[in-house]
Amino acid sequence: MADLLNIGLSGLSASKTQLSITGHNITNVNTPGFSRQNASQATTSPQFSGAGYIGSGTTLVDVRRTYSEFLTNQVRSSTALNSDVAAYKSQIDQLDSLLAGSTTGITPSLQSFFSALQTAAEDPANIPARQLVLAEAEGLARRFNTVYDRLSEQNSFTNKQMAAVTDQVNRLAGSIGSLNEAIAVASANGKQPNDLLDARDEAVRQLSSYIGVTVVPQDDSSFNIFIGSGQPLVVGSSVARLEVVPGQGDPNRHEVQFISGGSRQGITSQITGGELGGLIRYREEVLDSTMNSLGRLALAVSDQINSQLGQGLDLKGQVGSALFGDYNDPALAKLRVNAFSGNSSSAQPALNVTDTSQLTTSDYLMEYDGTSYKVRRLSDNQPMTVIAAADGTLSIIDKNGRDQGFQIVPGTPAPAAGDKFTLQPTRRGATDISAILDQADQL
Repeated sequence: MADLLNIGLSGLSASKTQLSITGHNITNVNTPGFSRQNASQATTSPQFSGAGYIGSGTTLVDVRRTYSEFLTNQVRSSTALNSDVAAYKSQIDQLDSLLAGSTTGITPSLQSFFSALQTAAEDPANIPARQLVLAEAEGLARRFNTVYDRLSEQNSFTNKQMAAVTDQVNRLAGSIGSLNEAIAVASANGKQPNDLLDARDEAVRQLSSYIGVTVVPQDDSSFNIFIGSGQPLVVGSSVARLEVVPGQGDPNRHEVQFISGGSRQGITSQITGGELGGLIRYREEVLDSTMNSLGRLALAVSDQINSQLGQGLDLKGQVGSALFGDYNDPALAKLRVNAFSGNSSSAQPALNVTDTSQLTTSDYLMEYDGTSYKVRRLSDNQPMTVIAAADGTLSIIDKNGRDQGFQIVPGTPAPAAGDKFTLQPTRRGATDISAILDQADQL
C-alpha cells in the first residue's frame, strides 16, 4: 500500500521544483531572449490492492519553454527587414542633406554661375562682370569636387561598415555553432536544454539584425543557418565565414565573399536583409547612380559651356577659350576604366567621352575573349553592340541603335583573352572638372 508520507514528500518535492522554476523565470525577466519555463506534472504509477489501484503521489515529467516557432520566425524576419531599412535610411538621409542643402548642394552654385553669365552677356565690355563669371566658374567646379569628395567618403564609410558587420556575423555564427554542439549533446537524453535553446535563438535573432538568414531545424535539435541564395553559414557545429575585400572590377567598391573551407564565392548581389543588406542596397540603388548622375552633370556643363564659348569672340576678337578643362585628357580617360585584378595582361584601355548628351548613369562591363569584345550595361544587364573602327577604337551601341556617348581606346599592350574591365564613363566627372581660364578678356 502507498505510504502516505511518501505521497506527501512527492508533492513537496514537485512544489519545490515548481518554485525553483518560478524563481528562475523571475530572475531572468530582463534576460534578452529568455523564454518563460513551466513544469509538467503527472501521477506516479499507482499500486494495486484488493480494492483497486491506489495512487502513490506525483512527479515532474518535463520542464518546457513557453515558445512559438512561428512567432520566433516572424521576429527574425521583421528584425532583418527593420535593420535593412534603418541602415538604408541612415545613409540616404545624409545624402539628402548634402544634395538638398543651400550651402552644400550643386543647384545654388549653378544658379550663381548662370546669373553671372547673364550679367556678363548683357554688358560684354564690363571686365568686373567677366571676372565674376570666372570666379563663379571656379566656385562651381569646386562645389562639384566637394560633393564628389563627400560621396566618396560615404562610399568609404560603407566599405568600413560592411567589414564591421561581417565581423559581427562571423562572431555570432561561431557562437551558434558552439551552441549547436552543446544542445546536440544535452538533448541526447531526450530532454530539451531550455536555457541553451534560448541563448541560441537570441544569437540567431541578433544575427538576423546584421544579415537575412534562413533557419532549418535538424533532428538532433541543432540549427542550420543559410544566407544569400542558400550559402550554408552554419551547419551543425561547422561554421563558414564572410570576408569583405576590394572589388575585382573596382577596388573602391568592396565586395562580400563567402569562405567555406578553401573555397571563396562572391555573394554581394545575393545578400538581402539586415544591416549588411541595407548598406549594399543603398550603394547599388542610390550611391552609385548619384555619383554617376553628378558626374554626368559636370561633364555636360563643362562640355556645353566650352562649346558655346568657342562659338563667340573675346575682347581681342579671338575665338573664345575653353572655360573648363579637357575631360578627355589622356590621364583622365584611363581613370574611367578599371582593369579586373585577375586579368592576365597589364592592358589599360582609355575611355573618351564623345557626346555628353548620350551618356547614361550606368557603368559597363567589358570582356575580351581573344578575338572580340563584349560589353554589358550593368544598370539593366543589357548586352551592347560593339563597333570597332579602323584605328581600333570601340563604339558602344544599345539594342535600339542609341550610341552610349563614349568610345574605348584599347591601347597597348592589348588585352589578353579572358580580361575584364569595368567602364565608368561618368563616375569621376565631378572630381575631374576644373576651371582653367584665368584671363577675363579671353572669355
